[in-house]
Amino acid sequence: MGTRVFKRWLLDGVRGILPGIPIVGAVVAARLLGIFQPFEWQALDAGLRSRPAEITDQRITVVAITEEDIQAIGEYPLPSGVLSDLLTDVNQYQPTVMGLDILRDIPIEPGHKDFIKTIQDLDNLVVINKILPPSIPPPTDAPESRIGFVDTLLDDDGFVRRSLLGATDEHNNYRFSFTIRLAEAYLVQAGLMLENGLRNPSAMRFGSVELVPFEPNTGGYVQTDAGGEQILINFRSGSTPFDIITYQDIQTGEFSPTLLKDRLVLIGVTAQSVKDIVNTAAIDGFNPGLVTGVELQAHAISQIINAVLDDRPLLRGWPDWVEYTWIVGWGMLGIVLARFKIKATYYFVSLVILVLGLTFISYGLLYIGWWIPLIPAAVAFFLNGVALYPSYRRQYELTLRLEDRQQLIERTFDQIHNGPLQKLSTILSRVSEDPNFSSDLHRDLRSLNQELRGIYEAMQQEFLVEESCCLQLDGNRIIRLNQPLHEMLYEVYEHTLQRNEFPHFEGIKVHIRTFEPMLEQGLSDDRKREIGRFLEEALCNVGKYARSCSRLVVICRQEDSKNIIRVVDNGVSQDPNQNYRRIGRGTQQATKLANHLGGHFERQRLEPRGVCSELYWSTRKAKWKSR
Repeated sequence: MGTRVFKRWLLDGVRGILPGIPIVGAVVAARLLGIFQPFEWQALDAGLRSRPAEITDQRITVVAITEEDIQAIGEYPLPSGVLSDLLTDVNQYQPTVMGLDILRDIPIEPGHKDFIKTIQDLDNLVVINKILPPSIPPPTDAPESRIGFVDTLLDDDGFVRRSLLGATDEHNNYRFSFTIRLAEAYLVQAGLMLENGLRNPSAMRFGSVELVPFEPNTGGYVQTDAGGEQILINFRSGSTPFDIITYQDIQTGEFSPTLLKDRLVLIGVTAQSVKDIVNTAAIDGFNPGLVTGVELQAHAISQIINAVLDDRPLLRGWPDWVEYTWIVGWGMLGIVLARFKIKATYYFVSLVILVLGLTFISYGLLYIGWWIPLIPAAVAFFLNGVALYPSYRRQYELTLRLEDRQQLIERTFDQIHNGPLQKLSTILSRVSEDPNFSSDLHRDLRSLNQELRGIYEAMQQEFLVEESCCLQLDGNRIIRLNQPLHEMLYEVYEHTLQRNEFPHFEGIKVHIRTFEPMLEQGLSDDRKREIGRFLEEALCNVGKYARSCSRLVVICRQEDSKNIIRVVDNGVSQDPNQNYRRIGRGTQQATKLANHLGGHFERQRLEPRGVCSELYWSTRKAKWKSR
């Protein structure tokens, strides 16, 4: 018995998750196709943007050439002499390393020779070039070890989320980026050299910290070009991530020398007119979504230095199999929640709470450097939770109705068993001992006793049939309700006329029957069962009361815009004064059924003899009432 219960439980569990599997599969397929990629990018940006503000990075300072500075200088592009003087002035404050984030591939006089000499003399200076087409060369005669490229990787939505650390140029020579050159120059002061990774030989490493390489499917990315050495940028949060000094501040000396001494100093143009601006929604600043090129470099360098020296987390994603297990798991959780037997209000509150919980989990993991699939997991969970709940709720309510029906069966049979059946047993005992009673009467009483006791078993069997999708007739005849209505009614007709306890069926010589397809859209199994019971009861009335019946007409079909079930006999009533409009049990049930269908029921005597029982309902209105 335990094994049977377990198998039943297991089967119910498997059936329970089946409706949600296509939804989970669709979500997984959509992610594999990249449909969720833009939304996952936005979720990443929102998560990074909403983190608590970090303290200003004490290792990096930006020397910004603003719009006001350009106006004071009086020309743009800036003359090479101006840049040479600026580099010399900044270097007097003994920075650890300087980075000039200004392209200078052609001479801009006056002062170009001085500029070239300054570059060669300052061994703590890194300058820039561009290696991806269209390439831009570095300043003339700049030492190779102090050149880094500033090529930017844009996602399909035009935003920057990745930093390119190393790549091959158009001549197939491997080059390092401005970011990695400056980070290396700063960290070498702490005895940390740039090396290959230990766990992943293709990764870059400083000491024990490996820079997590970007893969084609990292985080929410789908089949993205991962050429070269790339990492995700964990932008520094807060409105003042870095100290900023302007060109005019350097000229006037109105700043604290500690902002330059022993620091990594980035020099670049922040003037809006120059348009050295990139899009990134991960920074919540004065111009959300916009950041200057020199500030972008500051964020990319800062994350490397602080990861190595302060254990600040780098962004990384889960392996693919873990991500998809996570998505499927949340989809399954949606199925499990949908099967909870709770009120709709509590259910949807639980749904919202769990989605918020998933969001907080995602946010918490992002805070420590893990980018997990929030959007597809939430979609799989929410779709299953919303789509399956009505179905499971109906199934639960059906189970409750079946349980109520079972209890009613038990109570009804208990009353029959403890009352009429006990009296009938006493009568049978007396009859069997009295020789004056006829054997036919004795046989009929025994048959009645068996039939009454068989009612319980018949109703139990009907109850136990899966989803109660059957109609149980006399003699344990089961008729399936999932067949067309007219075919089901024909089976009821055929079986009922074969019952031998109705004497007036034997005299019927003429059978006129019509069973044609009927419009049954919207009819539930319960309604079809009630319609079958109606036909059975109408035929039983003919067998019980229609004396001398020789002709029976049964019509079940669609006429115009109505479904009609009509039973007509030409028998003579046992009581000529019988009123066929009286409200008996059969009439009550038929009238109730007609109301549910939005139709009409009528039973009337015909002249000179016979009775017509008719049930019809409109197919045009398609109005099916609930119980």
